[in-house]
Amino acid sequence: MESFVLALERSGDEEAIIKNIEKSKLSVREAVPFATVTNEKSARFEYLVDNVSAASLGLAVIRQALPYLFATCPQLGRFLLRDQSGLTETWIIKETLWHEHEDRRIKDVLLLRQSDEEHQYRSIAVSSGGDGSPAAIIIGQESEGTWQVCLPEQGFPRIFRRFPIQSHSLPIVPVLDGAFDVDQERQRVPLNEKNRALLHEALQNVPAAIGFAYRDNWVGRHFLARLRAPSSSASSGEEDLAWWKERLTEVASAVAIMPLVGSRGRLGPALGEDAEWTADFILPQLNSSSVRGEVSFERVWPLFNSLEILDPPESVTSEDWTIIAKDWAELGLDLSLVALEDLAQRLIETADTLSELPITGDKIAWLAAFLDVVGECWIKRESEHAAALDGLLPDQLGKLHSRKDLRRDIGISEALKDIAETLGINIRSQLLETKLADSADGTGLQYLSGILEIILPETLGEADLIERCVSLLNQKLIEDREAPDDVGLLNGGCRFLSYLWNTAGVSAGVVAKRCPFIASDGMVTRWSSTRMMMAPVAFWHPEARPFSGAYPPPRILSPIYSGGDQDLNVASALVR
Repeated sequence: MESFVLALERSGDEEAIIKNIEKSKLSVREAVPFATVTNEKSARFEYLVDNVSAASLGLAVIRQALPYLFATCPQLGRFLLRDQSGLTETWIIKETLWHEHEDRRIKDVLLLRQSDEEHQYRSIAVSSGGDGSPAAIIIGQESEGTWQVCLPEQGFPRIFRRFPIQSHSLPIVPVLDGAFDVDQERQRVPLNEKNRALLHEALQNVPAAIGFAYRDNWVGRHFLARLRAPSSSASSGEEDLAWWKERLTEVASAVAIMPLVGSRGRLGPALGEDAEWTADFILPQLNSSSVRGEVSFERVWPLFNSLEILDPPESVTSEDWTIIAKDWAELGLDLSLVALEDLAQRLIETADTLSELPITGDKIAWLAAFLDVVGECWIKRESEHAAALDGLLPDQLGKLHSRKDLRRDIGISEALKDIAETLGINIRSQLLETKLADSADGTGLQYLSGILEIILPETLGEADLIERCVSLLNQKLIEDREAPDDVGLLNGGCRFLSYLWNTAGVSAGVVAKRCPFIASDGMVTRWSSTRMMMAPVAFWHPEARPFSGAYPPPRILSPIYSGGDQDLNVASALVR
């Protein structure tokens, strides 16, 4: 082994460069043999620069590349970095281990970066045959007793031939290393037959690299799964672009069937026909036509997570997984990407009643929050799509309806609704659940009232239902005909008149006089100025009751208006 010194000086004109080449050749010829050979490294490189900012940038690039270089350069030893201010850091190998994982060879290099503090890194190179074989490389950093994924910066080269190939920033996280053919300036890896084979082999190691990070429970391990369609900058033509997309689609398809997505305390795949479950990825937007998210993940994640029929990623990784899944979808993978309208459709297909909705917790509170989020989307889009909610609106009996079937309840009393039901008017099946509308009060759901007014512009109030009751009584109780043998109808009519008196007093007389009555002979009659009705005999003075036969039966009200066991206040209203 011999010692020599070279000055790699490329400044000056052609004559100066040639002169320096000859000087370097002479230095090599005059090399001096070492007296003894030790284990010390045999080369040292020193560079003089006249541009401090360029040097600083170069140091930053070297610092980011170093963990990868310790995996790609087996002979690399101690590496010392010193900046212009004199600050230094030293990188050394602490330990190199070899593992077997998923029929792959894992080179696990433990690194120490020593400066003011000491930091540990792991350089993981996954290959089918060890050093010299095409590999996928990932980097981890130790932090508080756990290993975290180190993500290379945007623009950092993803292809190495021991050292970075500058123009290759692929849309993947792992770095690919291999004995690729490169151009003279190390700017490009042409996609010749040899390089395609080597790159394909390196890419096939990516799933195992991701699996290794999951096996060792690295923090941020899911980021390693991010692959997206390549841009034109990753290739030199349409043919190269198609080749890259096909290869990356293969990798994404392999990764998607791995149990990587955390949901409800367990890991599962994004795809898999035979899988027990697959992940559902949240789109925080109204539908797939939205160009971007319209609401925050913080708003929508609890809604998705409360559904028993979905398996969304855990909250801390959900947004990241949506980005990953959308990139996979661009590569052609058929994933479950669920927007708000998709969510509504799944519920509509699942349930006919409120109780059947596969929602954990308070179902009304969930619907209120869901509609509020949809309302926010409508405001931001400046457009509505109310039809998407048909079949998801609960009436006051718990059945789910379309918009056309319901009206908003504006203060109808429960007592009047009960009377209407007795008369045969199924009013609660025609009104939106009041608890849903009331959820807008004091809950911070600022869009709920507005969306309900858009979905259900028609309302029904107390006066409207009273009119319906009067109309129904007039339809079923026809003047001068015998009253039907319908206990519910007759009882409901009595309760209705009592309700009018109890709620409106004398002022209810106008409405009450429009109602048909049952006379003591069982015939239907009506009040008029020429046909004044008399109270039921039970309300007469005891001394007058024996003379009730002196009056025509059609002028005396039926005993059903006496109140009986129901304590109805009917006669008082009718005889005033």
